[in-house]
Amino acid sequence: CTIDTFIQSIKVYTMPLPRRQLRRVTFAKVVDFARCYVSAVPPRQRRQEVPIFQTQDSNPLNFGDRDLGKVYVTPRQAFAEVFPHGLRTAFMKEVQSCGQAGILIRKPALDIINQLKKQNRFDTSLKFIINGPDGCGKTLTLAHVIQYCRRANWLLVHIPSVFQWVYSKQEVRHSLHDPQTFDQPDEAIQWLRNFRTVNSSHLATLKTCGRYTWGKAEITKAGSPLGNIVDQGLQKPFYATDAIGVLLKELAQSRGHKILFAVDEFNGLFGPTSVRDPDKQTLKLQSLNLVTHFQKLMNSLPSESSALVTALSRRGMFHNSSAGFGVRDLLPKWCLDNVKPYVSVRVEEYTEDEMTTVLDYYVHTKWLVSGYDHKRLIEIRFLAARKPLAVQQICATC
Repeated sequence: CTIDTFIQSIKVYTMPLPRRQLRRVTFAKVVDFARCYVSAVPPRQRRQEVPIFQTQDSNPLNFGDRDLGKVYVTPRQAFAEVFPHGLRTAFMKEVQSCGQAGILIRKPALDIINQLKKQNRFDTSLKFIINGPDGCGKTLTLAHVIQYCRRANWLLVHIPSVFQWVYSKQEVRHSLHDPQTFDQPDEAIQWLRNFRTVNSSHLATLKTCGRYTWGKAEITKAGSPLGNIVDQGLQKPFYATDAIGVLLKELAQSRGHKILFAVDEFNGLFGPTSVRDPDKQTLKLQSLNLVTHFQKLMNSLPSESSALVTALSRRGMFHNSSAGFGVRDLLPKWCLDNVKPYVSVRVEEYTEDEMTTVLDYYVHTKWLVSGYDHKRLIEIRFLAARKPLAVQQICATC
C-alpha cells in the first residue's frame, strides 16, 4: 500500500471518533492498525522490494554491464533443472541452506556471453578456457554461462567434474569392441541421465545421421530421434559408454542447432588417472573410453553455431606438481594445438565492491548469521585473501 492510501485509511478510521477519544489514539494503536491493514492487502498488490545488491531481473539473457557486481538469484528447483548433478560441494551446501542459488555477475562471465551473443549461425565454433587462482570462482563463472545458454535454448553438453571420472573408485569393464580398453558404466549412465534431463526438449527434434548396430538384433536406423541413442545407453549399461561416443559423434555432425560444450576441470582429460582395472592395476588415461570420447571431440567440434567453454582446476588433482594455474601450466602443448584458436579468460579474486556485495547477500540469506561491520570486513578480507571460496567458508562459521 502507498503512504497516501495508508494516511487516508487513518483518517477514515479516526473520523467517527469524538475529540476526547481522538486523544487516546496512541502511536501503538496506529501501528496495530497498520499491521492489520497491510495483512489485509492481497500479496499480489504488495510491492516486493529487491535488495540493492541483487538484480531486478533474474533472467541471464537480460544482464549487461549495468548489472556487474550484483547477485542474481535462481530458485533451488529451477537451478536443479539445469544442474541435476549439482556443482561443487561447498556451493551446493549454500544452495540447500538458503533455498536458492545466488551467483555474482562478474566480468569474465559477461565477456564470454557477449562473444556468444555476437556469434551467428555461420561463424566457426568459439573456444574459451577459464583459468585463474584456486578458489576464485571459475566453476561459477562456467555455471553463469551455462544458465545463459539454457535460457537462449542452446543444447547443453556439460561435464561437471572430470576428476570424478579419472579418479573414480567405481567398477570398470572391458569394452565389448576392444578388450584393451575399459568402460565406466556407472559414470556413463549418470551422465546420460543428466543429459536427458537437461536437453529433453531437443532430443525429439534432433535426428541421427548414421546407422548403428548394438547387437545381433538391435539397430538404430538413420533418421531416428537422438533420444533413442540416450535410451539405449540407459536401458543397457554395457552400452552406456558406447552410447556417449555415438551421441558426441552425432552432435559433431549437427547443423542448425546451437550447442554448448561445457567442461569443468578440463585439464583432468589430459592428466594422470587413479582408476584401477579388475586386476587392481592402474590404468592409463588412453584406455578409458569415456575420457577418449571427449578428447576426440576437441578435434571434431561442429563448425557452425557451437562453443566450447572449459574451466581449469588444480584442486583435487592427483599428484599435483604444477606451480602455476595458467593455461600453459595445466594443459599439454598437444592439447593446446588441438584447441586453437582459443580465448583465455582469467578469473581473479573479489574486488572490494564485489566482496561487500557478497557479504550483504550472505547476511540477507542468513549464511552469515552474525552480520558484519567494518572491523569484521577487514578480518574476513585478511583471512580469505578475497578468494570467493574462502569467503564463503569463513562466513559459514560466523
